[in-house]
Amino acid sequence: MNYNLFNNEPIFTLENGIGLLLAILIIFDLKVENNIADLLNTPLGMVISLLVFILFLIYMNPIVAILFIIYLYETIQLSSTMNPQKRNNNLVKMNEPMDSLLEEKIVQQKAPIKNKNKNDNVSFKPFEENNLNMYPY
Repeated sequence: MNYNLFNNEPIFTLENGIGLLLAILIIFDLKVENNIADLLNTPLGMVISLLVFILFLIYMNPIVAILFIIYLYETIQLSSTMNPQKRNNNLVKMNEPMDSLLEEKIVQQKAPIKNKNKNDNVSFKPFEENNLNMYPY
C-alpha cells in the first residue's frame, strides 16, 4: 500500500486549460461575438460543434466535453434570441397575408343590410301577464 501523494503528472495540461477556460466562460457569462454565435446556429456549425464534442469525449476528460456542450447551448440560445427584429422579419416573410378568398368576397357582398340610426327611439319593456314574482315598472 504505497500511495504517492505527489505524482509526477503536470498540473496544467491542455485538458485542464480548456476545462478552466470553458468554466470561466460559463461562470462569468462571457459570450462570443454575434457573428460567431450566428455561425454556430447554422446546420453546418452544429455539425462541426457535434464533431468537436465527440472529439472532446474521445480524447479528453468527459467533464471538458460537458462544459463545452453547456457553453455551446448557452451560445446558441443567445444567438436565437439575440435579434428579435431579424426573427420578426423572417416570421413576416414566412406568413405573408393571404388575399381574400372567394367565400369572403361573397359574404361581404351578400351580408344583410344593417339599418343604422333608424328607429333609435324604440324602447322595450318586458310584459308578463302573471305578475307573481315581478315588481311593476
